[in-house]
Amino acid sequence: MPAMGADSVWPASAGRLSMVAPAFAGSLAVGLLCGYWEVPVAVWICAWAAWIALASWNHLALRLSPRYRERMVLAAVMVGAATIGALDIIRVDSLAAVSVARFAGQDVVLKGVVVSSRAGGRSPEAVIAAHCVDADGSLHQAAGKVRVFLSPGDASCGLAERLRYGDITESRIRLELASRPMNPGEPDLRTVSLQHGVHAVANADPGSVHVVGRRCLNPVERAAMWVREAIVSAARATLAPGPCEIFLAMALGDSSELDYDTLGSFRKAGVSHLLAASGLHVSLVVGIALQAAAAAGVSSRRSPLVGFLIAGVYAVAAGLRPSIVRAWLMFGLSAASRACGRRASTLHVVCVSATIQLILNPLLLWNAGFQMSYLAIVALCYLAPCFARIVPDRWSAPAASTLRTLLASTAVSTALLPIVANMTLELSLIGPIANLVAVPMGLVAMTAGLGGCIVWHIWPWLGSVMNAGSEAALTALASFVRAMACVPFSSVPTRMLSGWEVAAYYALLACVCAIGSDPFRRHRFRRASRRIAKRPAAVMCGVGILCFLAFRPAPFEVVVIHVGQGDAIFVSAPGGVSILVDTGTAHAGNRHVVPYLRRRGVKRLDLLVITHEHADHAGGAGAVAGLLRTECIAVPSCADGRTWAGILGEIAAARGGESSRVVRLSQGDVIRVGEVALEVLNPPPASTAAPDGRNIDANENSMVLRLVYRGFSMLLCADAGAQFERRILDEPPHRTWLTAQVVKIGHHGSSGASTFRFLEAVRADLAIVSVGRNGYGHPSPAAIGRILDTGAELRRTDTCGAVSVSIAPRLAAQAKRSEVSYTARDMRQVWARAPMFRKVCR
Repeated sequence: MPAMGADSVWPASAGRLSMVAPAFAGSLAVGLLCGYWEVPVAVWICAWAAWIALASWNHLALRLSPRYRERMVLAAVMVGAATIGALDIIRVDSLAAVSVARFAGQDVVLKGVVVSSRAGGRSPEAVIAAHCVDADGSLHQAAGKVRVFLSPGDASCGLAERLRYGDITESRIRLELASRPMNPGEPDLRTVSLQHGVHAVANADPGSVHVVGRRCLNPVERAAMWVREAIVSAARATLAPGPCEIFLAMALGDSSELDYDTLGSFRKAGVSHLLAASGLHVSLVVGIALQAAAAAGVSSRRSPLVGFLIAGVYAVAAGLRPSIVRAWLMFGLSAASRACGRRASTLHVVCVSATIQLILNPLLLWNAGFQMSYLAIVALCYLAPCFARIVPDRWSAPAASTLRTLLASTAVSTALLPIVANMTLELSLIGPIANLVAVPMGLVAMTAGLGGCIVWHIWPWLGSVMNAGSEAALTALASFVRAMACVPFSSVPTRMLSGWEVAAYYALLACVCAIGSDPFRRHRFRRASRRIAKRPAAVMCGVGILCFLAFRPAPFEVVVIHVGQGDAIFVSAPGGVSILVDTGTAHAGNRHVVPYLRRRGVKRLDLLVITHEHADHAGGAGAVAGLLRTECIAVPSCADGRTWAGILGEIAAARGGESSRVVRLSQGDVIRVGEVALEVLNPPPASTAAPDGRNIDANENSMVLRLVYRGFSMLLCADAGAQFERRILDEPPHRTWLTAQVVKIGHHGSSGASTFRFLEAVRADLAIVSVGRNGYGHPSPAAIGRILDTGAELRRTDTCGAVSVSIAPRLAAQAKRSEVSYTARDMRQVWARAPMFRKVCR
């Protein structure tokens, strides 16, 4: 098999332009980013005009100087690649005119072709490539795939099992767009789906989906579907359920039937890549194909073509995942270069294959599988040799080989660290060691399983024997992974890294590769390091800059988290101050609040405030307490009765029986955390509750807080309504406490809150309504009208996503007494950058 990872050089005739492929690939990525940020087309016109002007001005040097000519050609290649990248994103945006997504929110009849279907897993579903849409009696041509979720039940499972690739269906469905990120750091499922060609989603009953025909498949599709069905049917017939699910995940990348515990064990052990069909599996298929071709008497010149064709069929059967296509393209390019009598370097093969994939599907640049696949290859070819230099020459061959393998696994883990950290918020420390055993076991299981599944259809007894060996290897693999995942500190939690941190990390790795791969650079680096070490002032200056960047003060920030119909407000301040006011519902606490706090790297709450006992404010308290160490819990003074006992008991249970300090607050109390002061305006001191908690209005007695940080103030009204507003306005001493720059509107904008008189007393510049889908009519048009009449800017979490109010440290330091200016942001800036959907939703 041609060595896909062997480093070599281009012939001397091509040596002068050896940077064309890397320059083209890098410039293409820059162009894609510029298209994503909607850089005007005039920029590219100006770039080409500048190149033409420069070439015309120095036309004599262009004719006579080969070096100048090469530089101009390289510049033209880079500008051309960047232009192609920008035009590719424009092409994606243009799909909005024909996309099925433009019918989102409508009941339609969809006619299309089945691309895939799945009966098992968490929910039966089918993916249908749209051909036309009947909306309101009019027939429209449509493009894009629709992911149809079938209602749970035996009928839906039966339908999903009957649907085959290529079936033409008519479905009466209601189209919707995939969910967009409502809080910072959440994945944009619209863009993720679009990377796979899915433009919309829908829910359907099995009776509304009908097969009306079948599309004629080409030979490659027929072969791929036969291979997939052969693997699935043989695996289900010969393997036990547990090993079968692991094998199908490894062979075809279908992990939908795996339980969460198994997925978590593979993730913690750092071997989750085994459960995704990847380049490793393509290499195995190619190896088997080449051995079979050699046994069949195929010549060595033609066997790579056989391997390329078989690997292509496997890639189609596994769903053309980016990592599989990458390995397939790299093998094909390497084989083609050898057939032409040339040996292309790994760098050129990687760049050309990445360029082909990005031109065909530009959104792959943001696909984590695509990024990790190419980073793993680059790490193996460039970073692993740098790490391998630490292996002592005097070691025996087996020991040195084992250490080099461990260092290669460590190099790959190092290269993938930011991506894995941002995806899982978890880093596996035991991954490099676990891969030493798990990868060989996985290859053994895959080799026996793939061979057994194919042989089973010819000689069932032999296939069963081979799959029995595969089952034993899979069982041992699963037991080993669970054991590794249970090792103390096998994985550690981490926060989400910013774009600047990721860029700095990869810049540092690039420097390590550049220095470690060249002896002359290593020599110069050592000399420079010795010279700098002799200058303490320079060393101290560098250390000071690094410390400033690492420990620079964080800005003061208040984030009204989107939790649907409910409240959850997170406050962070310099000095590591962390405060959470309310936790949303139990579902929102697990799905939104806890993941948001994990992404921020919050490990401790100085104060958890529960304004009142309703589930949309206190339901997620147990989930938060189970994740974070909570120093103090603040509740209203009237927090008595069975409901409050259940809430506090749930928090204590989540903390393993350990109870936090609970303080009961009422009007006039002030609680300080660092430089943040929380002034309590409600409930009144006389408010008490009977043991059953039924003699008070929980909303009107919810805790209202005025948050003060230096010159900034924000009013948090919880669910208090008109009764609280009248009382506080009728007490002159307390009325002066209402003034605030920002107000979180009470009771989700209900008609019984936010009276005009109250809003006039607050005089806020920004009003935030925390609301989601509900049956109460929140926020009411009357309340919205009163807010807008006061001149305040209105932002709603259901239409804007999470709303953040922040103050830069410089501004906070300048204004301790006078009002300080703040910056308000929401998720609309993120939504506006989603390719294609930014055009559909306008």
